[in-house]
Amino acid sequence: MSRRPEGRDAALERLGSNIRSARTALGLTQGELAGSDVTRNMLSRIENGAALPSLPTLCAIADRLGIPPGALLGDLGGYGVRHLAAQLRPLLAKRRFSEIISRADDYLSKSSEAGCDAELSDILIKALTARSLELFEAGKLTSAIELLDRADSIPDPPGFDVSDARKKALTCRLLIACAPGQSPISGDLERLREAVFSDNARELYVLAHELLADAVGQAYSVPDKNAPEYRRILSPLIERMPEGFERRHIEAKLQMAEAEYLNAKALMVPLVSESLPPSLLYDLYSDIEHCCKCCGDFENAYKYASEKLVLLQRIK
Repeated sequence: MSRRPEGRDAALERLGSNIRSARTALGLTQGELAGSDVTRNMLSRIENGAALPSLPTLCAIADRLGIPPGALLGDLGGYGVRHLAAQLRPLLAKRRFSEIISRADDYLSKSSEAGCDAELSDILIKALTARSLELFEAGKLTSAIELLDRADSIPDPPGFDVSDARKKALTCRLLIACAPGQSPISGDLERLREAVFSDNARELYVLAHELLADAVGQAYSVPDKNAPEYRRILSPLIERMPEGFERRHIEAKLQMAEAEYLNAKALMVPLVSESLPPSLLYDLYSDIEHCCKCCGDFENAYKYASEKLVLLQRIK
């Protein structure tokens, strides 16, 4: 029995692996890829590196996969995963998030080339984030958080920044961190969805503000029991806010939740401005009044309580 030329086994294994990876990326079964050009059993042998296809068979397989025959014979160099990304990208607009996740998972479980691909990572993070919001709306908070944890665990691909998608994941996590089963923003779900996928500082401010609404009203000298968790959740959000009212007020509210009332007061007093919308100014007065009471500064507490009354009379 003659020996095969050295390296042939490796070449067959590479060809079979390339065909299998490309087929998986398209979500095709062996039977679907085989068609009428080759039996499913023969295709299985080819994918396992046990058979070498004829040139017509190789061309037929490559044509169905949308990959040049030469690419299958050599190093795909990410061709398969790029092909998958091209297939999945339009599904984001169609909101077929579960399908994206399923197909990406299937591909990643059978291929090692996709682990650090930039495009697929970006698509998958966005699909996981959007699907988590759907689960949140359905009241399935545990499942929603699991998807967000997974989105956050995907490593940044070398030379590629997926920070935009990750920002959305963090914002969505902020929503889910609120009281179980409750929306942190009163109003319809469409407004909630818009806020989650917004990079607008005011929208993010509203989300953070609502999350802390109960925390800042606790006992005067005792930090809120959830203060460390609020700090963990809100810190990434604060970092992406531009310097200004929204950022400083949320930081002050965090200080209040941590019972650091002197620091909170020092942050908020310079923010007082007649140019602020009345609702924000009223809330600011309320927070400063609360800090003054907690610090024993009852004179200024009375002052800001009076300012609130004047403001209410002005906007009636």
